[in-house]
Amino acid sequence: MRFMTSIALGVAGWATSLSAAAPEGEVQDALQPPAEVAIKLAENPDGSWEVTYDFAEPQSALVLSQAPVTYREWTPLSEGVTMWRIGGMEGFAFRKPASRASFRIKPFSGELPAAYTPFLAFSDGSYGVLTGQFRVKPLASLAEAVDFTKSAEEWPAAVMSSQVSITSARAVVSQAGGAYSEFLPEGDGTIVYVGSLAPVEGDSFRGYIDPGLPAWLREGFDADLGTIFSMLAKGWGHELKAKARVMMVFGGFEAKGLSLKGGAMGDLLSLQMSGEQLADPTPEIRTYVRWFLAHEAAHIFQRARGNDAVLFSDGGGHAWVHEGSANAFAYRIGADLADDPDAFLKEVYAEEYRDCVAHLEKAALVEARDSGNFRAYYACGDLIALATDALLPEHDLFDFWNALQTASLKAADTDRAELYFRTLEELGAPAQKVRQLRAFVHEKPRDASAFVRTTMASAGLPIAVDDKGALVTMPLKAGKDRKSLHP
Repeated sequence: MRFMTSIALGVAGWATSLSAAAPEGEVQDALQPPAEVAIKLAENPDGSWEVTYDFAEPQSALVLSQAPVTYREWTPLSEGVTMWRIGGMEGFAFRKPASRASFRIKPFSGELPAAYTPFLAFSDGSYGVLTGQFRVKPLASLAEAVDFTKSAEEWPAAVMSSQVSITSARAVVSQAGGAYSEFLPEGDGTIVYVGSLAPVEGDSFRGYIDPGLPAWLREGFDADLGTIFSMLAKGWGHELKAKARVMMVFGGFEAKGLSLKGGAMGDLLSLQMSGEQLADPTPEIRTYVRWFLAHEAAHIFQRARGNDAVLFSDGGGHAWVHEGSANAFAYRIGADLADDPDAFLKEVYAEEYRDCVAHLEKAALVEARDSGNFRAYYACGDLIALATDALLPEHDLFDFWNALQTASLKAADTDRAELYFRTLEELGAPAQKVRQLRAFVHEKPRDASAFVRTTMASAGLPIAVDDKGALVTMPLKAGKDRKSLHP
């Protein structure tokens, strides 16, 4: 059965580890230098929001750097401050250098490519607020931005160190009203709950579940997530140190098909589901929801050892490293929990092959983000993950990731693709076959379909296609494997 889906998974690659929350006004760690900017977000009684920036030094202009696209609807409240958009960047500027800027903002709850949703909108009016959406980079003048063709995330200035706080008359996090404060770490920070829902704790998670979520999903959520975490823990060889934290938002049945979007930030899962196909508990939809949960849960294990600086760093075009493997783990788990594992795997890998070939016909995998096709990181990255598994007869993909995590902790300045391939060779993969996978990432092949099929066959996973070029069969385990992701 095929579904109309809108799926944006695992934007974990664009975030870093979670910092601990601190009460409003708490003194920061003595080793932490003072923040360059204090950012205060306040929810007003009428439901509007205001954000105020207080800079330690006067500024001329700032780039808002949270997402690779422009989307904000902010109204300046401060004299001499204007919002600006140039190309793929947006921000605000001062008529004369100044240290404070205030805005009335409209919470944005829409989907953004390769970025977290700024405000997760629960059906009861609560929000999950992404603290990193307010991060800024300095700009000497708007003239500097005129000829810049990339996104605000790629503006070469460093993100200003920030102290972010949120206040509301409603509950903030799990407090009965008041404020939340954190020294924003490099990346996206965390997601703070603001609203009136009581936190929920299950055997495998703690957090906030949208009251509008269909009963069949809500009732099976804890059991499904617990099973998924157990399967991942068995593969990785270790349990998580604590229960996962969850923000589960339901967007209603109005949209056609099935829409699933999520991300992992430290031990926090941000999950959004919507669509008409969630109305009834069909086995096929349950299988896809489980795969979705498994993909995001896999990201928690991928970053459980604090290796974000290398394996999840922004830029470079190598999100395939974590997204592809997370997909491979999730499809394996999804198949194990599916009523018809073979049918599920045949369908999803036919889609992976189709989408990967379609991208490589236009650009190299490393250029997927620049060409606006983030989906290629999942599709081609998944095939690379299967090839990685197949090239290591004594190891499976879990073993490889354990080795990759260990290597990443010792190589803070290493390109993550280079680290990936070097680790693959060190575990015993033939150098010539690793070179083929490098080409998979860095080259635009003359014949994309033939290139992918040759590369996968070289790893022991030959793909058969029909006269229309669609995948008919592909083994998920090489014949020589003594240990594999797929039994």
